[in-house]
Amino acid sequence: MTHRPHHVRPPPLSKELPAQAVPFLPSSAHGGGLLLHSAAQWGLGKMVARLVELHPENVDAPDAHGWTPLMLASSRGHVALVA
Repeated sequence: MTHRPHHVRPPPLSKELPAQAVPFLPSSAHGGGLLLHSAAQWGLGKMVARLVELHPENVDAPDAHGWTPLMLASSRGHVALVA
């Protein structure tokens, strides 16, 4: 727990939606962080299957560090997912 003086308060949270829609682009051009990569890394088999079904072009896409979903799944020991 960090100590914070009582007179310092965090800014209020806005309850309004942003003026512009924030696009979700499942592409390695946006810094890695593909949803498929995350699902593979965490061993979420059903999610990986559905994402591959929806976006088969992302199967071999490297993230910002050059890792593919298969590499991430195998590095975490998700044997069933790798198979």
